[in-house]
Amino acid sequence: MKIGDLRVSKVSLTQIGDVFKADDSFIAHIAGSRMSIIEYHISGEVKKTIVQENDKFEHDKFELISTKMVKPEKSGRFGQRESSTIQCVYMHTAGPRLKVESPWNLLNKIGDFSSLSDRKAVARLDLIQSPASKNKLGKFAIQSFPDSLVEDIPEMGHEGCGFICEDLLSDLMRNHSNFARVCCIQVRLFIPRKGVYKGMLMKKKMGTGAKIQLPDSMRKVPASIDIDASEIGTLVICQAGVDPSKNNALMARLPSINPSADPPPASFEPDKLKDMILRLFEVLSVPKRE
Repeated sequence: MKIGDLRVSKVSLTQIGDVFKADDSFIAHIAGSRMSIIEYHISGEVKKTIVQENDKFEHDKFELISTKMVKPEKSGRFGQRESSTIQCVYMHTAGPRLKVESPWNLLNKIGDFSSLSDRKAVARLDLIQSPASKNKLGKFAIQSFPDSLVEDIPEMGHEGCGFICEDLLSDLMRNHSNFARVCCIQVRLFIPRKGVYKGMLMKKKMGTGAKIQLPDSMRKVPASIDIDASEIGTLVICQAGVDPSKNNALMARLPSINPSADPPPASFEPDKLKDMILRLFEVLSVPKRE
């Protein structure tokens, strides 16, 4: 296993330090209290986490399921950039009064991860840690549904993008602050009898039958080969995956953009453009305006 510049062949934990619980991802949804996350702070290289002996963990076993690089959203004090972190998800697989559970058995009930190369499996496991959006009630946008609501569609120039019935989208976004204007959502879909999907779902008028249409370009992991694969799928609306975002909706009301609209609150400050977008503008020779 390789985490950043650190290569690890075997990990044995006697105590988990710097642990926090999270219920904002699919892996938390299925692993529940068995899941723990350790954050490794990175500054050029991975810093070793101190593991201390403790009788409490003598007979417990934790196995690494997946890792995800998390970059800081804001700079640290005095303009210094905070270090990125790697979130490592561990599953409590054995211990006193705990039924033994294999992470791979759990994952292969979701999709056929065993059919992927090691490198691709690591990349796809990142999807189970994608943080979900939170609504006005403080609940995460993680929704279960019967897979009969999903149908495959041919690729017609919309690579990485499927469609969702506008009525279903309204139901999913009912408690979102921007639900009336939402036209598409960034999602992760975990459907055992179909596979694991990643991409966007665009709002679309649909009649009876399927309510979610998915092209094959969205499928990142094949369907589970478990004979008892569940008929229930799970949809995760990603944390930054609601379009238009609140920031974009308020920007659309700026007098310089739409003079006839009600201006945004005086306290509103548009989000700064990402470095990637600024570099793109430079390459395209977009003129700068002071």
